[in-house]
Amino acid sequence: MGIMGVMAARKLQIPVVHTYHTWYENYIHYILNGHLVSKAAVRAYTRFFCSLVQQVISPSEMIKEVLTSYRITQPITVIPTGVALPDPLEESRIQNLRERLGLGDDHLMLLSVNRIAQEKNLDTLIQWMPEVLHSVPKARLVLVGDGPEKESLEKLTHSLGLDEEVQFMGMIPHEEVQAYYQAADLYCNLSVTETQGITFIEALANGLPLIAMKNDYLLSLEKRAPFGRLLEHTSDF
Repeated sequence: MGIMGVMAARKLQIPVVHTYHTWYENYIHYILNGHLVSKAAVRAYTRFFCSLVQQVISPSEMIKEVLTSYRITQPITVIPTGVALPDPLEESRIQNLRERLGLGDDHLMLLSVNRIAQEKNLDTLIQWMPEVLHSVPKARLVLVGDGPEKESLEKLTHSLGLDEEVQFMGMIPHEEVQAYYQAADLYCNLSVTETQGITFIEALANGLPLIAMKNDYLLSLEKRAPFGRLLEHTSDF
Protein backbone atom coordinates (compact mmCIF):
# COMPACT_ATOMS: atom_id res chain seq x y z
CA MET A 1 0.00 0.00 0.00
CA GLY A 2 2.88 2.34 0.73
CA ILE A 3 4.37 1.82 -2.73
CA MET A 4 0.94 2.42 -4.29
CA GLY A 5 0.72 5.67 -2.33
CA VAL A 6 4.12 6.77 -3.62
CA MET A 7 3.09 5.92 -7.21
CA ALA A 8 -0.15 7.88 -6.84
CA ALA A 9 1.72 10.87 -5.41
CA ARG A 10 4.16 10.86 -8.32
CA LYS A 11 1.28 10.68 -10.77
CA LEU A 12 -0.38 13.65 -9.05
CA GLN A 13 2.95 15.44 -8.55
CA ILE A 14 2.43 15.94 -4.83
CA PRO A 15 4.84 15.27 -1.93
CA VAL A 16 4.68 12.18 0.27
CA VAL A 17 4.93 12.24 4.07
CA HIS A 18 5.59 8.86 5.71
CA THR A 19 4.79 8.26 9.39
CA TYR A 20 6.89 5.52 11.01
CA HIS A 21 4.93 4.33 14.04
CA THR A 22 5.81 0.61 14.13
CA TRP A 23 9.28 -0.70 14.91
CA TYR A 24 8.95 -3.43 12.30
CA GLU A 25 12.14 -5.34 13.05
CA ASN A 26 10.63 -6.30 16.41
CA TYR A 27 7.62 -7.94 14.74
CA ILE A 28 9.24 -10.37 12.31
CA HIS A 29 8.27 -13.30 14.57
CA TYR A 30 4.79 -13.04 13.04
CA ILE A 31 6.16 -14.22 9.68
CA LEU A 32 7.09 -17.92 9.89
CA ASN A 33 8.32 -17.37 13.44
CA GLY A 34 11.02 -14.98 12.23
CA HIS A 35 12.63 -17.43 9.81
CA LEU A 36 11.53 -15.78 6.56
CA VAL A 37 12.36 -12.09 7.00
CA SER A 38 15.51 -10.93 8.80
CA LYS A 39 16.00 -7.73 10.78
CA ALA A 40 18.61 -6.67 8.22
CA ALA A 41 16.02 -7.04 5.45
CA VAL A 42 13.52 -4.91 7.37
CA ARG A 43 16.13 -2.19 7.86
CA ALA A 44 17.08 -2.27 4.17
CA TYR A 45 13.46 -2.05 3.01
CA THR A 46 12.72 0.76 5.47
CA ARG A 47 15.72 2.67 4.14
CA PHE A 48 14.55 2.06 0.55
CA PHE A 49 10.96 3.14 1.21
CA CYS A 50 11.98 6.27 3.10
CA SER A 51 14.18 7.26 0.16
CA LEU A 52 10.99 7.53 -1.93
CA VAL A 53 9.30 10.12 0.29
CA GLN A 54 9.97 13.78 0.99
CA GLN A 55 9.43 13.78 4.77
CA VAL A 56 9.42 11.18 7.55
CA ILE A 57 7.42 11.65 10.76
CA SER A 58 8.58 9.86 13.93
CA PRO A 59 6.44 9.70 17.09
CA SER A 60 9.46 9.92 19.41
CA GLU A 61 13.13 10.84 19.57
CA MET A 62 13.92 7.18 20.22
CA ILE A 63 12.48 6.11 16.86
CA LYS A 64 14.17 9.03 15.13
CA GLU A 65 17.47 7.65 16.43
CA VAL A 66 16.51 4.18 15.16
CA LEU A 67 15.74 5.57 11.69
CA THR A 68 18.98 7.54 11.70
CA SER A 69 20.84 4.32 12.54
CA TYR A 70 19.24 2.81 9.42
CA ARG A 71 21.13 5.52 7.47
CA ILE A 72 17.95 7.25 6.33
CA THR A 73 18.86 10.63 4.86
CA GLN A 74 15.40 12.13 4.31
CA PRO A 75 14.29 14.81 6.83
CA ILE A 76 12.87 13.25 10.00
CA THR A 77 10.57 15.29 12.25
CA VAL A 78 9.38 14.17 15.67
CA ILE A 79 5.66 14.72 16.27
CA PRO A 80 4.50 12.97 19.47
CA THR A 81 1.04 11.42 19.42
CA GLY A 82 -1.22 13.18 21.89
CA VAL A 83 -4.26 12.05 23.86
CA ALA A 84 -7.25 14.00 25.10
CA LEU A 85 -6.90 14.91 28.78
CA PRO A 86 -9.74 13.12 30.60
CA ASP A 87 -12.11 14.48 33.19
CA PRO A 88 -12.38 12.66 36.53
CA LEU A 89 -15.25 10.15 36.50
CA GLU A 90 -17.91 9.93 39.19
CA GLU A 91 -16.66 8.05 42.24
CA SER A 92 -19.74 5.82 42.09
CA ARG A 93 -18.80 4.64 38.59
CA ILE A 94 -15.25 3.85 39.71
CA GLN A 95 -16.48 2.00 42.78
CA ASN A 96 -19.00 0.05 40.72
CA LEU A 97 -16.27 -1.12 38.35
CA ARG A 98 -14.00 -2.24 41.18
CA GLU A 99 -16.89 -4.13 42.73
CA ARG A 100 -17.62 -5.88 39.41
CA LEU A 101 -13.95 -6.89 39.36
CA GLY A 102 -14.28 -8.25 42.88
CA LEU A 103 -11.97 -5.60 44.32
CA GLY A 104 -12.44 -3.92 47.67
CA ASP A 105 -10.89 -0.67 48.83
CA ASP A 106 -8.02 -2.66 50.33
CA HIS A 107 -7.06 -4.34 47.04
CA LEU A 108 -4.17 -3.02 44.94
CA MET A 109 -5.33 -2.99 41.31
CA LEU A 110 -2.54 -3.40 38.76
CA LEU A 111 -3.74 -2.57 35.25
CA SER A 112 -2.26 -3.35 31.84
CA VAL A 113 -3.96 -2.30 28.60
CA ASN A 114 -2.40 -4.08 25.64
CA ARG A 115 -2.82 -6.19 22.61
CA ILE A 116 -2.24 -9.66 24.08
CA ALA A 117 0.79 -10.50 21.97
CA GLN A 118 4.32 -11.82 22.37
CA GLU A 119 6.09 -8.47 22.11
CA LYS A 120 4.03 -7.05 25.00
CA ASN A 121 5.94 -9.28 27.44
CA LEU A 122 2.85 -10.07 29.50
CA ASP A 123 4.14 -13.52 30.44
CA THR A 124 6.87 -11.85 32.48
CA LEU A 125 4.29 -9.69 34.24
CA ILE A 126 2.23 -12.76 35.16
CA GLN A 127 5.29 -14.73 36.29
CA TRP A 128 6.17 -11.94 38.75
CA MET A 129 2.74 -11.94 40.37
CA PRO A 130 3.61 -14.60 43.01
CA GLU A 131 6.47 -12.39 44.21
CA VAL A 132 4.19 -9.34 44.21
CA LEU A 133 1.57 -11.27 46.18
CA HIS A 134 4.16 -12.29 48.74
CA SER A 135 4.61 -8.61 49.59
CA VAL A 136 1.08 -7.41 48.77
CA PRO A 137 -1.37 -10.32 49.26
CA LYS A 138 -4.32 -8.29 48.00
CA ALA A 139 -2.72 -7.26 44.71
CA ARG A 140 -4.74 -8.09 41.62
CA LEU A 141 -3.66 -7.86 37.96
CA VAL A 142 -6.30 -6.81 35.43
CA LEU A 143 -5.42 -7.30 31.75
CA VAL A 144 -7.50 -5.38 29.20
CA GLY A 145 -7.21 -6.38 25.55
CA ASP A 146 -7.19 -9.40 23.29
CA GLY A 147 -4.74 -11.07 20.92
CA PRO A 148 -3.03 -14.26 19.79
CA GLU A 149 -1.28 -14.98 23.12
CA LYS A 150 -4.39 -14.81 25.30
CA GLU A 151 -4.98 -18.57 25.49
CA SER A 152 -1.36 -19.40 26.33
CA LEU A 153 -1.28 -16.66 28.99
CA GLU A 154 -4.48 -18.00 30.52
CA LYS A 155 -2.83 -21.43 30.72
CA LEU A 156 0.26 -19.87 32.33
CA THR A 157 -1.96 -18.10 34.85
CA HIS A 158 -3.73 -21.35 35.71
CA SER A 159 -0.44 -23.26 36.05
CA LEU A 160 0.77 -20.68 38.59
CA GLY A 161 -2.47 -20.91 40.57
CA LEU A 162 -3.34 -17.28 39.85
CA ASP A 163 -6.86 -17.67 38.46
CA GLU A 164 -8.29 -15.35 41.12
CA GLU A 165 -5.40 -12.89 41.11
CA VAL A 166 -5.13 -12.31 37.33
CA GLN A 167 -8.22 -11.28 35.34
CA PHE A 168 -8.46 -11.27 31.55
CA MET A 169 -11.10 -8.75 30.50
CA GLY A 170 -10.73 -9.16 26.74
CA MET A 171 -11.65 -6.31 24.43
CA ILE A 172 -13.79 -3.60 25.97
CA PRO A 173 -15.38 -0.53 24.31
CA HIS A 174 -12.86 2.29 24.03
CA GLU A 175 -15.11 4.65 25.98
CA GLU A 176 -14.91 2.31 28.98
CA VAL A 177 -11.10 2.16 29.12
CA GLN A 178 -10.90 5.45 31.02
CA ALA A 179 -12.87 3.94 33.89
CA TYR A 180 -10.31 1.12 34.18
CA TYR A 181 -7.47 3.65 34.31
CA GLN A 182 -9.16 5.65 37.05
CA ALA A 183 -10.14 2.54 39.01
CA ALA A 184 -6.55 1.22 39.03
CA ASP A 185 -3.76 1.98 41.48
CA LEU A 186 -0.77 1.25 39.20
CA TYR A 187 -0.28 0.89 35.46
CA CYS A 188 2.05 -1.97 34.45
CA ASN A 189 3.40 -2.36 30.93
CA LEU A 190 6.57 -4.33 30.18
CA SER A 191 6.36 -4.03 26.39
CA VAL A 192 9.76 -3.90 24.71
CA THR A 193 8.61 -2.51 21.35
CA GLU A 194 6.81 0.73 22.16
CA THR A 195 7.51 3.62 19.80
CA GLN A 196 4.93 6.09 21.08
CA GLY A 197 3.33 4.37 24.08
CA ILE A 198 -0.24 5.67 23.84
CA THR A 199 -1.35 3.64 26.86
CA PHE A 200 1.52 5.05 28.92
CA ILE A 201 0.34 8.57 28.11
CA GLU A 202 -3.30 7.65 28.79
CA ALA A 203 -2.33 6.19 32.16
CA LEU A 204 -0.38 9.30 33.12
CA ALA A 205 -3.23 11.52 31.95
CA ASN A 206 -5.51 9.62 34.33
CA GLY A 207 -3.10 10.14 37.24
CA LEU A 208 -1.59 6.65 37.37
CA PRO A 209 2.06 5.98 38.23
CA LEU A 210 3.79 3.52 35.89
CA ILE A 211 5.81 0.36 36.23
CA ALA A 212 7.56 -0.18 32.91
CA MET A 213 10.60 -1.42 31.06
CA LYS A 214 13.26 1.28 31.06
CA ASN A 215 13.95 2.79 27.64
CA ASP A 216 14.81 6.15 26.10
CA TYR A 217 11.20 6.85 25.14
CA LEU A 218 9.92 6.52 28.70
CA LEU A 219 12.78 8.56 30.10
CA SER A 220 11.88 11.37 27.69
CA LEU A 221 8.21 11.01 28.64
CA GLU A 222 9.09 11.37 32.32
CA LYS A 223 10.58 14.80 31.60
CA ARG A 224 7.43 16.13 29.92
CA ALA A 225 4.61 14.55 31.92
CA PRO A 226 3.22 17.26 34.23
CA PHE A 227 -0.18 15.49 34.35
CA GLY A 228 1.10 12.25 35.89
CA ARG A 229 4.13 10.57 37.29
CA LEU A 230 6.40 7.63 36.75
CA LEU A 231 7.65 5.70 39.73
CA GLU A 232 10.85 7.20 41.10
CA HIS A 233 12.90 5.04 38.75
CA THR A 234 11.58 3.17 35.75
CA SER A 235 12.70 -0.39 36.30
CA ASP A 236 15.60 -1.98 34.47
CA PHE A 237 13.99 -5.43 34.96
